[in-house]
Amino acid sequence: MGYRDLIDHAKHTLRKHIGATGSLIERAEAPRPSGSETIFLIGSSDAITHRVVVEAKRRVRTETIHQLRDRFDGWLGKQDGTAAVLLVTQYVGCELAKALESAGICFADSVGNAYLEVPGALRIHSVGHRPPPGEPSRGSWHTEQGAKVLFHLLSQGPQVRSTYREMSRRLRVSLSMISKVVVELMTDGIIVRQKRGAYDIVGGKRLLAMWLDTYSTRLWERTLLGRFRAPFETDFIRLLRISADDPVLSQMAIGGEFAACRLAEPLRAERVSLHVPPEHSLYVRRTLALAPCESGPIELHDAFASPIGRVHVEGEPEIADAVLVLAELVRAGHRRYEKAIASLRERCLSWIG
Repeated sequence: MGYRDLIDHAKHTLRKHIGATGSLIERAEAPRPSGSETIFLIGSSDAITHRVVVEAKRRVRTETIHQLRDRFDGWLGKQDGTAAVLLVTQYVGCELAKALESAGICFADSVGNAYLEVPGALRIHSVGHRPPPGEPSRGSWHTEQGAKVLFHLLSQGPQVRSTYREMSRRLRVSLSMISKVVVELMTDGIIVRQKRGAYDIVGGKRLLAMWLDTYSTRLWERTLLGRFRAPFETDFIRLLRISADDPVLSQMAIGGEFAACRLAEPLRAERVSLHVPPEHSLYVRRTLALAPCESGPIELHDAFASPIGRVHVEGEPEIADAVLVLAELVRAGHRRYEKAIASLRERCLSWIG
């Protein structure tokens, strides 16, 4: 598991513990100590944003804890507003968790264990989670990062003209992971390489099935920030009007039922998903007055690609790509979506067959 995967898993772990009342934004471009990987900005119930420096290690041994402690103390001593240092790693068992806590080292792993404390403001403590039983490998494509590559190929298909670097910039996926997924797909006869940066999708139905499976089982939960209600309730046309006048809101993409209505099928939309650049999620929640609600009609997601859709009406926010909207409807599994799913495939993805 690469460092990028460790960081993404740790974000997911922390967001589950923070809940819908807080926020976590990654700022990889922010100044940070040499040797650290990235910066998390965590908003808590005290309405203050706390700067957390992140160090990533695939494995941690108890005999190296004192070295980590010395380095982290040095980072905390700098006058840059750092509230905590967080170690992200693959798995922290109970004994290792005790040793890290005793040394005052905060951590988050890929299976749900976490300890993070900002005195007087934030405390997360959840240990004892174990990795799930092993399952047969289904290839690099059946991962969170692999799902993003599948999305890119389908959104550009049937003739994809993108270099690995272009894909990496759009998806924030490592070049090595992109290479693994593309090679797997070529080996399975799903895509054919024409030349550098040029691929033809020849197994569209198989590729779509892989995307729908991986979005549902790997990517959807990783991007979900929570469910909400808003003052405009289900008047999503009003949402478009509000967003069109705001340069930040206009950068989000509209998905879910409401996007299906705009793209293909005049379904009466009762729900919408908003795919928001991670750095804008807190602004979107405050500006739209979104209140956490488990049964709310609005799903808020981190946008996992940039762009994630396209403008269909000038002056309105983007509508999420039909490939993503289709995956959202299929994952939800409501019978009333059957006509909308068929319409999306016929009108927007007819090349797949």
